Amino acid sequence: MSASKIVEPNANAFTEALMLVTRRGTIIGATRLACRLLAEHCALRAGANRLPSVLRRWLATPQGKRGQCRPFTKQNDEAQLMVTLLHPEADKSFALLLEKRELGASRTRLRYVRLTQRENQVAPHLTKTNRDIAMILGIGESTVKRHVENILEKLGVDNRAAAVERFQDFR
Repeated sequence: MSASKIVEPNANAFTEALMLVTRRGTIIGATRLACRLLAEHCALRAGANRLPSVLRRWLATPQGKRGQCRPFTKQNDEAQLMVTLLHPEADKSFALLLEKRELGASRTRLRYVRLTQRENQVAPHLTKTNRDIAMILGIGESTVKRHVENILEKLGVDNRAAAVERFQDFR
């Protein structure tokens, strides 16, 4: 695994790192940057083989819907850390994406949500009715309804207002 730095136009740099852990929080593998980010934000000790207790609790009781897990966020005086559960594996290990954003930087994009092309077309219109969205995009209302359901599920939220808020938080 390797960490990468992503620079968006007119934005400060975002730092990303990866970590592989078990459901109980045992660290199986991690980039050095992932360990450093957890040390800065969650007091992970050098050489520790388990996640800090706050992250173990987050993994043990994910908040979300149908297997979705809302990101864990922690902020210090300089930056915000967001930890996202990427892909649960069959052997009960989990990939975590750690994203550090300097305070005052532009918001990061929801790269990890993986909306389809049509869901990306529907998402900006979530404040409108299904009928309005259908007319704008030239598709059926029932199709819009299904896309909206998929978007809510992928974002791990229960309603459109929460989805709109999540998009505003990460753009």
